[in-house]
Amino acid sequence: MAAPTIVWNGNTITLPRAFTAWTHTVDTDTVWRMSIDGHKRSHHRRHLWRCHLLYKQLTLASEMQLLTWWSWASVGGVYAVAKDGSKTLNTALSAAAPVGQASIPLLTLTGVTAGDVLILTSAERTQYEIVTVQTVGATVTATATLKRSFAAGDTCRHLFYYPRVTSKDSDYPVAADSEGTSNSLNFDHVIEEDLE
Repeated sequence: MAAPTIVWNGNTITLPRAFTAWTHTVDTDTVWRMSIDGHKRSHHRRHLWRCHLLYKQLTLASEMQLLTWWSWASVGGVYAVAKDGSKTLNTALSAAAPVGQASIPLLTLTGVTAGDVLILTSAERTQYEIVTVQTVGATVTATATLKRSFAAGDTCRHLFYYPRVTSKDSDYPVAADSEGTSNSLNFDHVIEEDLE
C-alpha cells in the first residue's frame, strides 16, 4: 500500500505511513443547498459519504504541510483524500452494467488492479454498490455479479479515495496528545463528500 495523500489547490501532502484509523459512513438521506444566480435551491441526495481520519504521531514536516493545507480547508476549500495514494481512480462507466453482470465497462482502467475495492454510484445518487475487482481486461470484472443496474455516465472510484471533500472540523485538526511519557501530535480529522 502506498502512502496516503491529501491533494488541495494543486498541492500534495504525502504522509510517511498509513492512517492509524479510517472510518467511513454514509448518510442515506441528505438535503443540500446550492445557489444559482442568487436563487437558493434545495436538492435531495440519497447518500453522502463522511470519513473520520486519524493519524497518530505526525512528523514535524507533515505538521508544517498540514498548517498550510488548513488555510485552504478551513475556509471551505475542496480537496481530495486517498487512503492509498496509488489508488485514485475517479471515472465513469462507458456503457451500461446491468444487474446480474460482473463486467463493468469504464472510461479508464488506469490504476485499477485485481483486488481493488471500487464503488459504483448512479448519476442521480439514488444507489451505490461496492465491488471487488477480480480481473482487469477490456473491462473490470468483479468477483460477484452486480446486485443493481448502472448506466453509462454513472461514476466509479476507488472506495478509499475521496476526490471532492470539505472539512467538517471547525478547529485545526492537529493537537498534542500524551503518548506514554512523551507528547505527540495527532491529526484527527472529519471530512464530508462535496456534492456540488
